[in-house]
Amino acid sequence: MSDCYSEISASESDSEEKQDVDSGEIVGKDGCVWLQKPKAVRSTPMLNIVKQKPGPKGNGCQADTPMKSFVLFFDYTVITVFVTWTNPKIENVKASYTSKRGFLYNISVTEIHTLIGILLFLGSTNISKESTESI
Repeated sequence: MSDCYSEISASESDSEEKQDVDSGEIVGKDGCVWLQKPKAVRSTPMLNIVKQKPGPKGNGCQADTPMKSFVLFFDYTVITVFVTWTNPKIENVKASYTSKRGFLYNISVTEIHTLIGILLFLGSTNISKESTESI
């Protein structure tokens, strides 16, 4: 039984691959080219060599608290733009509600700042499914 198997596998390997003796390549049935000898080792190109130390640069070096890091990405002008575009939308939605008008009011810069901070905190700590009492 093993003799039969070895004859079949030898004949299949001959039919699956074509050898190009001149170039030292073996071409598989699927077109994949295999080299018989490894390629020559060459040095790493200069563009792949990192010359600067990793880490924060510029203003990021002075951000030693989470609040200072937060302000680097969401400064006062970005939060003001959020408030500027959110308050008119609230006014449009407020007109369609007749009851519980106390829940629809304009927001402030502090509220948007706090909301984004809470969302980032919950996302970074993986506790988004816990109750607010446990946080």
